[in-house]
Amino acid sequence: MIRAIRILFRLVTAVLAISAVILILGGGFWYMWQSAKGQTPQVSYTFTTRKVERAILGLYLRYRGQDVSRPANPNDNRQITFIIEQGETVSTVAYHLKRMGLITDPELFR
Repeated sequence: MIRAIRILFRLVTAVLAISAVILILGGGFWYMWQSAKGQTPQVSYTFTTRKVERAILGLYLRYRGQDVSRPANPNDNRQITFIIEQGETVSTVAYHLKRMGLITDPELFR
């Protein structure tokens, strides 16, 4: 009978010790998690027209990327001097380059 009481006492002590360790570790992890959660900056992603425009432009250039690096006439090796006058717009420059046969797509150049 005394032996059964000792075994029961040891079992209760072991269960209480294990419970205390689990409770201390769980509380410590919970405290660290709450502390870290409060210190982390809340980052949100916002869509702006500039970001959307850049994404669309990036997709367009990825699609038309080979056209940008391909010469208008691969067989023409002559050098041509092209002068841009002060005040000319990109559209005007693109028009002149197309007229001279130096580019194939003025919109892509712009």
